[in-house]
Amino acid sequence: MLLVGGGSPVATLWAAYEVGYHFGVRYLPTGDALPAQGPPFSLAGIDRVWEPTLRTRAWQTLGDQPAGAESWSLAEQRRLIAQLAKLKFNRLVIETRAWQPFIDFTANGVRKQSAVLLHGQLYPVNGDTAGRAAFRGATLFENPDFAGRSTYAERLAAGRELVAGMIAQAQELGMEAVALVRPLEFPREFAAALPGSRVLDVPGQLAIGPGERQTTTDATLRAIAVSQLTAYAETYPTLDALYLDISGSESWKPSGAGTPLEFVLSLLAEPSLAQRGGLRRRQLGLAGVDRAAAEALASRPLPAGTAVLHSLGSSARRAALTSDWVQAATAADVAARSELTVPLGSSAIGVVPQMQTGHVRRLLEATRQAGWQGVTVNGWMAGDLAPGLHFLSRACFDSRLTPPAALAELIDSVSGEEVAPRLLKGFGLLEEATDLLDASDASFAECRPDMLTKHAAAGAAPPEAWAQAKKNYAAAMDEMYRGNTRARQGGRFFTLYFAKRFEFGLHYMTCVEALRNSGVAKAAGDEEKRVAELEKALESLHSALAAYADVARDPRDRGAIAVLNRHGYRVLGEALDAP
Repeated sequence: MLLVGGGSPVATLWAAYEVGYHFGVRYLPTGDALPAQGPPFSLAGIDRVWEPTLRTRAWQTLGDQPAGAESWSLAEQRRLIAQLAKLKFNRLVIETRAWQPFIDFTANGVRKQSAVLLHGQLYPVNGDTAGRAAFRGATLFENPDFAGRSTYAERLAAGRELVAGMIAQAQELGMEAVALVRPLEFPREFAAALPGSRVLDVPGQLAIGPGERQTTTDATLRAIAVSQLTAYAETYPTLDALYLDISGSESWKPSGAGTPLEFVLSLLAEPSLAQRGGLRRRQLGLAGVDRAAAEALASRPLPAGTAVLHSLGSSARRAALTSDWVQAATAADVAARSELTVPLGSSAIGVVPQMQTGHVRRLLEATRQAGWQGVTVNGWMAGDLAPGLHFLSRACFDSRLTPPAALAELIDSVSGEEVAPRLLKGFGLLEEATDLLDASDASFAECRPDMLTKHAAAGAAPPEAWAQAKKNYAAAMDEMYRGNTRARQGGRFFTLYFAKRFEFGLHYMTCVEALRNSGVAKAAGDEEKRVAELEKALESLHSALAAYADVARDPRDRGAIAVLNRHGYRVLGEALDAP
């Protein structure tokens, strides 16, 4: 007899999935991978008790990245949440922005009117799109749940249905549901209600924040902030927690005494917020707490029950550089309710393949040693993150587990024997390339309008680190293709995906190198070479997108292709056509 159970209904669910893992099933973001060769039936080694070394294991989703989770339909979000449950995640963090269509509120006589996704930009994927096959005949890349919904009321209804559905799916699978909001960010139309406000530095200039004329005791500012926060609580009454994100708050320089942090702390203690939104039944949290904010908190007691989500850097490497600070960062009472954001994938490193499991392991260990409660995974590209996500989910229960051991468990089951050595070597090369790019440029391939043109405008030769990263992508691609030839037929989807992604990375590096060289040629007045380098960049980008399209599996993959067409392929083509 085999007894499968847990200390709660959700723990019993995890135990059932652990039986599947014992018999070779692997849980990926895109679905379950059955073993390439089913192991012989045996209960040896299955008699064990699993206890987490990190109590909170959260996944952060939505956000505002065009190649991120913002473009996922509710059906796609539900599928991902189901996979996260199998990986023993117990919290879903839903990150929203002021201009998105998720809440409606009125403050100081002004009603919210903004209801856009993708920063209000359109991403056509029609006939001149490189990698068009990934879009399966669609002519516009968008969240399918919002297709054809053009009015404010229609988009608001779609947004509410999306977030409410995500909350329901998470809670049905035993997860907490948390909304992550920015208390100092408001839709652009509220500039009329807050004289002296400033436009925030976000694409499309869609938001405002307090300006130098506002003080931390400004009644108008407080009224707008409370109205916006209350709208989240009232619109989604089943939320388990509301976290206030203070990242970027240091850009507000209030006049008079007080700091932005003190203002946000006062919102956490706002009586009317709890009374009107029912938040007395939920937890409040402070998110986006960097080192400076954490040190400031040491002298300012938090309201009772307030959780703290710390952020040390935009990538795992950058965060790990200061991970030794974590243990001494907070007083004991704050440490007991602290969590750490772990960037499993960085939007700054962007669309290129990336992996930093070694740094992730150091962050998990620092969190354990400090006595913090857990981690929130900031996952960006779901397909790329499958190996790192597998390691993190297992390491939260087994502190001795190493990335190579975890990845070998994944590869052996999915692709069969004799494949792991090739893929482990390839993933090691990928980690080296990721670190090189992360150290050379804080926003190397971030999705924004100048993501490629900035390289042509740099006026400098490509950094030496790029050449090595390019070699690593090429070598990692070769290892994946070698592994693909050895993989069993049912497991080749895994090896082929990474082979094509690394092929994309190789061509992308050629593209940005050529753009740098075109800028140097332009500065030297060499028009012939400038044009030749632009042509090389355009051809390389086309090859990169064609390789990517061959294996695009989810909206994040398709989003990256759509973004690179709008901000890269078409822009470079226009530059070549210009007289």
